[in-house]
Amino acid sequence: MGKGEVFSPRDQYYYANELRDHGQDAQACEYYERFLAGGAGWVEDNLQACLKLAECRERQGDKQGTAEALCRTLQYDTPRAEFCCWFGGYLLEQGALPQAVYWYELALQLPPQTASMGIVNEAYATWLRHLQLALCYDRLGQHPRANRHNETALQLNPGHPSMLYNRNYFRNLLGAEYEELGS
Repeated sequence: MGKGEVFSPRDQYYYANELRDHGQDAQACEYYERFLAGGAGWVEDNLQACLKLAECRERQGDKQGTAEALCRTLQYDTPRAEFCCWFGGYLLEQGALPQAVYWYELALQLPPQTASMGIVNEAYATWLRHLQLALCYDRLGQHPRANRHNETALQLNPGHPSMLYNRNYFRNLLGAEYEELGS
């Protein structure tokens, strides 16, 4: 970046992405904040900037900043599956299992993002929310329910190593109660 060079909002966003990709989280946060404060970004870029800002804040160990960046997406659109999964993950890390379950369950109810021209990570709208619900319900002691979510996730992403591991875990844990979907 040259001295005195002025970045357009889109340049600020892409520069922040480059900084983030190279592990320069503090500087990336600064440029995401500038980009968002400018108010001239495309809504899809604004949403992604908030999520990426949350990711940088998380890597910096800033729990409050992570939550604030995640919630900031709600200024630009209604909750999307990606937000719900990120926020559910944030709550899961805090040990707030019932609250995490709420957000993952909400992600299940949301329609797929097809109307926007933004980047859509299919994992959030398909298998990831089920995998995370399997983890939450297992920790809450609701093992059959956890197993059903793991099996649903496996149907959506067959061969995923974590879910295959979980399948064996639930098979051993549940014994005769174990149920493999699709069998």
